[in-house]
Amino acid sequence: MIISDIDLKLLRVLKMVVEANGFSNARALLNVSQSTISAQMSQLEIRLGFILCQRGRGGFQLTAKGEEFYRYTLQFFQSLHEFQVRTTELKDGLTGTLRIGFLDNVITDPENPLSRAIEKLMSLPQNTLHLVLETLSPPELEKRVFDNSLDVAIGIFPSRIPGLCYQSLYYERDILVCRKDHPLTRMDSAQRIIEAIPRIPRVVRTFFDDNEFPANIQ
Repeated sequence: MIISDIDLKLLRVLKMVVEANGFSNARALLNVSQSTISAQMSQLEIRLGFILCQRGRGGFQLTAKGEEFYRYTLQFFQSLHEFQVRTTELKDGLTGTLRIGFLDNVITDPENPLSRAIEKLMSLPQNTLHLVLETLSPPELEKRVFDNSLDVAIGIFPSRIPGLCYQSLYYERDILVCRKDHPLTRMDSAQRIIEAIPRIPRVVRTFFDDNEFPANIQ
């Protein structure tokens, strides 16, 4: 298969459809109709000479060949990204695009060094760097770093995904709050509060699951 500009577009459509788990979910991401996505996928299948996925009432699912081709597609885009990075390094000064993703609340944390780092970076001489900032959930941040659509991500990551490098940046202080007439306010020891938390209704960050409160872990 000799890659053309049209093929690159179709490969990006395939990548987005797989990541969105179907044509319907990919519509908003690609900003086109579902029928257009279907036509583009059919065009890619004709170009390849085999079926990439099953679609219909049973839901979206890659075929065996589709799964293998999708892996090749990810490897291709990773190689393309590395090519862009290497060629950019040949130029004098800073150039290219730096893509940073972060959890929504970290940007306003005074302990977060991101703002100071960006200010220092953009003040360097011969700097034509294009900076892209995105606010995403922790799972989305990890996914985007993994597929090379983000260069770095800042957030809270309770677990670790093999293949990604994690490094502590700073510590964030979280505070548990409740109304002044809440039953927790009548408890006279920290241990009683810890034991009561799992049994009371509360607002939590869903991506933390049972790690929201360490006391929940048995």
